[in-house]
Amino acid sequence: MLDTIEKGYIIPFMKQPPPMKFRNNKSALKNSLFVNEAITELISNGCILEVPFQPFVVNPLSVATQKTGKKRLILDF
Repeated sequence: MLDTIEKGYIIPFMKQPPPMKFRNNKSALKNSLFVNEAITELISNGCILEVPFQPFVVNPLSVATQKTGKKRLILDF
């Protein structure tokens, strides 16, 4: 139980799934300047960390634009 509290629940897979890397959605590619600024802000605020390796799963990014024109970065799980 302590291991689960310290490391989180680990799914008992029958075999290790392959690494996956998904391409960013068109909205993220179209708004690449906003995406870079949003990621830089998240890093500087300590919300995310840049790692020196490719994670096991890389999920795609999207950008949602409100009617007011305000943009929001979305990590698509």
